[in-house]
Amino acid sequence: MKKLSEMMRPVPLNSGFRMEGYWTWDGSVIKGDDGKYHMFASRWPKTLPMHPGWLIKSEIVHAVCDTPYGEFKFSDVVFSARGPEYWDGRITHNPQVIKIGDIYVIYYTGSRYIWDCKDEEVTLDHPSVIMARSQKRVGIAYSKSLYGPWIRSDRPLLDTRPGYADSYLTSNPVACLDKDGSIFMAYKGRGYVDTQKNPYRFGQMKLLCAKGKDAFSLSRSDDNLLFSNLEGEMEDPFIWYNEGYHLIAKDMNGAICGLKFGGVHAFSKDGEAWEIDKEPFFERKLLYENGEIRNMGNMERPCILFEDGRPICAYFSTSNGSFNGGFMDCTDTWVVAIPLES
Repeated sequence: MKKLSEMMRPVPLNSGFRMEGYWTWDGSVIKGDDGKYHMFASRWPKTLPMHPGWLIKSEIVHAVCDTPYGEFKFSDVVFSARGPEYWDGRITHNPQVIKIGDIYVIYYTGSRYIWDCKDEEVTLDHPSVIMARSQKRVGIAYSKSLYGPWIRSDRPLLDTRPGYADSYLTSNPVACLDKDGSIFMAYKGRGYVDTQKNPYRFGQMKLLCAKGKDAFSLSRSDDNLLFSNLEGEMEDPFIWYNEGYHLIAKDMNGAICGLKFGGVHAFSKDGEAWEIDKEPFFERKLLYENGEIRNMGNMERPCILFEDGRPICAYFSTSNGSFNGGFMDCTDTWVVAIPLES
């Protein structure tokens, strides 16, 4: 198939989703029965640093637009904080919305922490942030309407597993329907490592998979790494089925596709053996309708919207940060909508 960068058309000004006073991230879009386009995204207040502020106050929200690449308008908060006694009681993040039969499903990351902290105290070293990172888990919610109410599970869908590559956390879920209606999910995991060498106790991020005959009962094999013996790290997967499984993700250091923070594309007939393209599938560069070319600080959390089997729009979490700094020196983030021509 064509590279995603080759399918991208000029971006309409103000396309996608942003909110005054909030960092916005993680856009996942579906066309509703009402003919409108519904985005589920994450937001957290700009009184916090972009990173790691999301680990303290991220919540999932719902926005709506008449077109797939117009300006999405805020509709409602999907999941509010519900207390540290719940696995997802403090934050919700990384939503992906899909329709299965006559219900809508949101896969997402949830977490919790115990100690409250002031906005100015939020750093990677704060105990609440450390706990929130270690408590990240993949979960599920469902509804008969995109406007809710959404029913959340009181248990994670994918908990951690001692001794595996996801013993520390599970996060960043994305799933697709197979041709037989079953579910194939890719997600990010981290495992515990020698605490004497790493005070944060976790190892490299890995992409793993889970499978199930329905949305609510996914299982994992003992050997569920998507890519074994991989040099480098990938995160933020997006996956779809078209005569096999296609996966795109962010190359964390350029060791996989040759471009740091570039897009990796991989293909598998059966979800077991994967072939990885050696060239970038997308870059951090956008052409706008007014002719302006922007090098973006971030192009992460990809989502592709398909209609009649054809990709029509791509969504990325992006920022106005510097090319090297990304979200570490940005002052704004948003979800950009990029028209595609296949």
